[in-house]
Amino acid sequence: MSFISRVTGLAVLGVALGTCGCGPLGGESQDIDDLSNKTLKVTHDSVASSGLTVAFDYDDHSQCSVLDSDAFATLNGRSVSLFRGEYQYFPPQGDDGGFDCTHPSVTLAQIPSDLSPPWTIEIGDSSQVVSATFGPGTPNAFDVGPLVDVALSSSRDQLDVPIVRHPGDTTPAYAAATFTASDGQSSVRRGDVYQPYIRILNPIAPGWPAGPIAAQIDVYYYPPDSLVACENAHCSMTAVPDDCDALPGLGAGTPCSSLHTVSATTDLTLQLSCASANGVCD
Repeated sequence: MSFISRVTGLAVLGVALGTCGCGPLGGESQDIDDLSNKTLKVTHDSVASSGLTVAFDYDDHSQCSVLDSDAFATLNGRSVSLFRGEYQYFPPQGDDGGFDCTHPSVTLAQIPSDLSPPWTIEIGDSSQVVSATFGPGTPNAFDVGPLVDVALSSSRDQLDVPIVRHPGDTTPAYAAATFTASDGQSSVRRGDVYQPYIRILNPIAPGWPAGPIAAQIDVYYYPPDSLVACENAHCSMTAVPDDCDALPGLGAGTPCSSLHTVSATTDLTLQLSCASANGVCD
């Protein structure tokens, strides 16, 4: 949490100068146990082994409290870098001057791949430890299909595969589909998941023979992170899902298979029917 407070009057300015100090942090050092209304705000982008930010906020009655030099942070018991907070005083330059106060935080470019969820982030000192435990939530799978009296007629068609989502389902999902013609030709397509169906554009390629089409629908369920536990603070969790690529090797995105996902496969059959004299569809 960062804020700028303008200092007015020489007496108030003197107080600000007095709290600046000579060290790199500047502001008044406090034990964690003495801070009130402590909160941990955890932000994770929900991609395996990727960025984590934890903001440690509290009521700042001194106008800029920072943590003592014995403060530390750990992730699943492993020491990680802790920013203990910072006070910066701005002397008057044609105005009344002011200061900037930044509260402590932990920022990781990556969660180490050998630290499996759930993850526990701790910020502490000799007086108290505050912590939040989080990890992927429970995914809500949905029913795919069936396809009843569905027929394609050309490579320009789109296919809507019905799905039934359960009440309260908020799990993001991504889909890929593999279609195989009666002569063995195949195509792989991405599926866009909507509330009542998976939409697949141009499922077949030109030149396929009329007849049965085998469809394999792979759905990747992507459970957002959720809080598991919180100690000595009020905790909040912000999960920022990152789009994944359901077609490994065919796109530039993050493969769904590399995320904390759960996958399921459904096999379906539909017909390719076209008014072609030679039985080949365009």
